[in-house]
Order: sequence, then structure tokens, then C-alpha cells
Amino acid sequence: MAFVRKSKFRHVYGQLPKIEQHYSDIKGSSSTLDTNMIKVNEKYISYIWQGTGGGSICVFPVENIGRQPSNPPLITGHTRPVTDMDFSPFNPSIIATTCEDCLVRVFKIPEGGIHEGGLNDAVQTLSGHGRKSTELFFNPVAENILASAGAENSIKIWDIESGASLFNIDTVHTDSIQSFKWNEEGNLIATQSRDKKARIIDVRSGEVTSEFASHQGMKTARILWNNIRGWLISPGFGKQSERELIIWDQRDSSKPIVQQKIDQSSGIMLPFFDEATQLLFIASKGEATIRYYELNDEAPHAHFVSAFNEGHPTRGITMIPKVLVNAKDCEIAKFYRTTAKDTIEPISFIVPRRSEQFQDDIYPPVVDSATPSLNGTDWASGQNKKQRYFQFTATEPKYLDADTDISHYYKETKAEFASLKTPISDKVGPKVAAAEIKSPDVKKSPGPTFQTPKITPSPQLGSVSSVDKSEDLRTAKDKIDELERQLRLKDEVIGDLRKQVDELEKKVEELENPQ
Repeated sequence: MAFVRKSKFRHVYGQLPKIEQHYSDIKGSSSTLDTNMIKVNEKYISYIWQGTGGGSICVFPVENIGRQPSNPPLITGHTRPVTDMDFSPFNPSIIATTCEDCLVRVFKIPEGGIHEGGLNDAVQTLSGHGRKSTELFFNPVAENILASAGAENSIKIWDIESGASLFNIDTVHTDSIQSFKWNEEGNLIATQSRDKKARIIDVRSGEVTSEFASHQGMKTARILWNNIRGWLISPGFGKQSERELIIWDQRDSSKPIVQQKIDQSSGIMLPFFDEATQLLFIASKGEATIRYYELNDEAPHAHFVSAFNEGHPTRGITMIPKVLVNAKDCEIAKFYRTTAKDTIEPISFIVPRRSEQFQDDIYPPVVDSATPSLNGTDWASGQNKKQRYFQFTATEPKYLDADTDISHYYKETKAEFASLKTPISDKVGPKVAAAEIKSPDVKKSPGPTFQTPKITPSPQLGSVSSVDKSEDLRTAKDKIDELERQLRLKDEVIGDLRKQVDELEKKVEELENPQ
């Protein structure tokens, strides 16, 4: 019998707050865009607004929980539908947008949010894409540097302060760019293209440093970095339209280290990766389910942990910066998602701990994503500079210098950790066979009743023979497995009950307020 895999995150669970803590009547776009459609920072929530003709974005303070006004002030100024948006990581009041009119716009949000009458004038309008612009991200280390992808198969790098186009990657991709992402150090971009290839590109030289054979399906695939391990992560679609997860070691482009079938659903997957816990979260458009996996060096490298299955189907979703999670409650990740019921649901993922003391083992140092390490001019000239680290503590957060060795927090030796930071062109790692693993199907509970099992103490092993110890371990493992099964069943039932309560509340509201 296989033993339980040791992990601090095996019991992570998702938590949806009471409906009073949701945002309702948000009137989000029902567009079939493949982008996330919602972004959140420490001050504001922004989402693509419903409507036809010129596109609009609604931006409002995070603390404005509950029912939203029916006609809120909006960011307008777009002549066609908005396709994507991103907040500056270094200035919470700066937001950039992409649009089907081929333009990229930058807006400055007034203090307190958009005022009556809306916001129509952009502080910067960036022109250069030959077809609609589809996705954009701010550089994670350099101030005022923005990258945007266009349907003409190009990525443009902008200085939003001067409005200048700094670099143009337009000869690499032979088909549309489905997804792209900056690496942690802000000098490379990973792309996923409809030409069935994933690439790593040196942004300032335009050189392709690595190229990988990717998903064989034609539907949208996404790409992420695992900066700690030097991996690329890509959920997408296989040749038979099955959903799959592929992971490559970026130092070996010959084959993936993981190629995992997920299921046969058709929803576009929206992945998020938390470097600190090495947890990969995968949400999907049109589904309420969020699957999560733990990534590590032990085969099969992507270990299915569980699936959160509460709330309403997803239209768009975003994850807050790590520095904003509630460490006192052992929250390790938090998401905001727009739903088909015109709500925004906040979802927390929590590591259950009995002790009320600060749990420093689940909060290693992370990059301080709110502080730039370079200005745009220095970055454009070719300079590289790592950001400092941010670390939660039992009292006040502290900051560590960029050259601090944090390898022991991730259970890597110094030599192993250093090898992950070696430039791709200088090192090729060992070839690892692709691991075929399966994640359990997420099924609904058969009924609204469940029984929580009694928790009994684990066997005391003491000074016993290896045979007795093995039997005790097996018994303990079986009890843990049964407890986990019952807890999953309980979560599914709670999700069903929440939906029933939502429906009843709507009916009551309709009766109290007849048209």
C-alpha cells in the first residue's frame, strides 16, 4: 500500500465567505474573451463592463462590499470593446487597457475611485499594433514598462511615461499569440502561440532562447513561470480536444517533464501559480471548480491536491499579490472571480492549523512585487537588478536584500538553487521523462447528508518492530484517507446548500419587489 505523500499543503481548502461579503449587481461583460476580465490590487477592483459599441471598465474600491450601483461611473474612451487590463504593480492608481481598436491606453484613477461622470481621457495612448491588441502585462521589476500582444502576432514593449515603443517582437510567431508572461526578473517573456509552440524570448535582444513543442489543440492555452525551479507551466488542449497540463524544464527543450490529461471539458483554463507554496491553481471559464496541484522535484512533479467546487460558474478570475494575503488566518492565496450571476466572489485558500501562533513555515520570503528595482530608462539600456524580498513575521512584515540566500526556505541546497538561476543558454539540465498522471474527476455530492467521522489519535509507534510500525502507519494512513474523503464530501454539500440559499434569496427578493 502506498504511503501518504508528505506535504504541508495536503489539507489546503478553499473558503467562500457569506453572501453578504460578495459584490453583487456588477453587470460584467458576458463576452467570450479568453482573458481574465478582472484585476485586483490593494485599493481597487476593476472588471470589463457589459455593453456594446465602445468598451468600458468599472473600477471601484475593494472595501465597497455588497450591492453595487446600477449606473456607476466608468472608464470609457475606448471606441471598440476592451479585451484586457492590468494595474501597475508600483502605482495602484495606474491601469492600462487593450482594445479591439488596436490601441493601448493608460489611465490614472482619481483618489477614491472614478468620480461622477466617469473617466474618458487617457494619460497616454500607445499606437503601433496593426490589429486588435489582446493582452498586456506590466514589467514586474522596472517602473513604467508595459508589454502588449497584438493579433498581428507581435509583442510590443512600451515606456508608458514617454509613450515610446522600445522593442518590437514581430518576427518570431507564425500564428496568433495566445498567452505571454514576464519572468520574475523582468528580462524574459514566455509565450504560447497558436503555431503550437511555446517560447522563451529575451525581450531586449529579440532572441528566442528556448523553443518547445506545445499543445496540439487549437483552443487557447496559457503559460506561466515557476521561477524557483526554472520550469514553464502551460494548461491547454490536446489533439483530441482534451484538456491537459504540460510542464517543461526550461533548460531542456527536448521533452516536457509533465504531460497530464486533466479532463474532456471545453472551458478555457485560467491558471495561477504561487511561488511561495509551489501551488498551481487552475480555474476554468464556465465552471465553478478550481483545481490545485503542488509542484515539486518528486515524480510525477505535479501532484493533485484537491478541488474547490463552490459558488457560481466563472466568467473571469484574478489572484491578489502575495503580499496582500491574510497571514494571521493562514491564508496562502486569495482570488476574486466574476460569475454568470453578476457577482464577484472572493475565495480564500487556507492551510488549516490549530495553533494561533504565526505559521512561519508556510510563509517563506517572496519577491516584493510592490517596489521597483529599476527605472524604465535603466531597464531599456540593458540593466538587470533583482527586487528585494518581502517576508511575513509574527509582528510587522520585514524586507530582505535582493542578494539574500533564501534557498533553505524551499528545501533546495545552495548549489541546486544556484543552478536554477543559471542563464538558460549556459546550462542544460538532465533529461527527465514526461510523467503521465491523472487528477481525480470532480463529482457532485449524491445528496445533502453527510456524517463527519470521529478523529482518533494516530497510533503510538514507540519502540516496536518494523512490521508493527508498518502496520500502524498503514492504519493511520487509511484513517486519514477516510477523513479526507468525508471532508471533501462535506465541502461539496456545503456548496450545493449555498446555491439553494442563493436561489431562495432571489425568490424572496422577487416576491418582496414585484415588477
